[in-house]
Amino acid sequence: ENLKSIVLLSSVKKINTGAFDLNPKLDTITFKGTQEEWDNLNVKIFSDDTQETPAIVIINCAPTPVPTDVVTPTAKPTNTTTPTNTPTNTPTPLPTVDPRIFLTTVPKPTTKPTNTPTPEPTKALTPTSAPTAEPTEEPVVTPEPTATVTPTPTAEPTVTVTDTPVPTEAAAEPTKKDKAKPTKAPTSTTVSGNSYKVKGKTAVLTTVSKKASEVVIPSTVKIGGKKYKVTTVNADAFKSNAKIRSITIGKNVSSIGKNAFKGKKYLAKITVKSEILKSIGNGAFTGISKKVTVIIPKKNEKTYKKLFNKAIKAKITYKTVK
Repeated sequence: ENLKSIVLLSSVKKINTGAFDLNPKLDTITFKGTQEEWDNLNVKIFSDDTQETPAIVIINCAPTPVPTDVVTPTAKPTNTTTPTNTPTNTPTPLPTVDPRIFLTTVPKPTTKPTNTPTPEPTKALTPTSAPTAEPTEEPVVTPEPTATVTPTPTAEPTVTVTDTPVPTEAAAEPTKKDKAKPTKAPTSTTVSGNSYKVKGKTAVLTTVSKKASEVVIPSTVKIGGKKYKVTTVNADAFKSNAKIRSITIGKNVSSIGKNAFKGKKYLAKITVKSEILKSIGNGAFTGISKKVTVIIPKKNEKTYKKLFNKAIKAKITYKTVK
């Protein structure tokens, strides 16, 4: 039942009808003989006409020629037959029983190589250092001239009716010690533990309270009876404070010095009231909280986001106010 192919020699002269009925898997019959010999067999492979006829392969074996005029006997032919013609892809003429010859070549598909694109290197951004405010020279305070005390002349003594006139004493002349000395105007002050210093015509926040957890930088501060705008947060201004959590930058602040808030790991809220902030020094916000909320004026949103994104290496949540 599992027979798939069979080889028949040319010596076979008869094949009974239905000889292969019990071999439904038979798909190839090879006949070692000529096409004429096969046709003479007039074979019917299967008695059932509905069963598919196997392919017939004819191997044309020509007889071995017998030599003439030779006294010596010819050599006995061996059982090995050499086919004269190699089967080609061209099918042989159909026999009367319509055998099929299957000789097909299936080409193997070749996979086309694909080109893997190489990623283009990205250009690294070169950080630019933020400009720092140049210190201005402190004005020299000139002392105001003081008035010199001029002695008032005393009246001349008058003669009385008494026998012995008593002269009156002259007013004492002023000494050098009595002259007023000019006083210097104060150049610094401390408000709520935070220190400010006059710098030119403005004031600078120099240091803050060590214990403050929330610091509000005012728009102005009074030093020596005179009001100054607070325009700068000095470098390392919060160095001595380890508890700062929230900072409010006043409306007149235009620059923040380098390392001003460096290492303040609890600093998580920054409120900017200033609309004129121009520069933030290197490392000003290095090492602050990993999550920071920055509240900025609506009109400066685009500029301030760019400024703080460069200065703060943490996750920033922006909020805007009018």
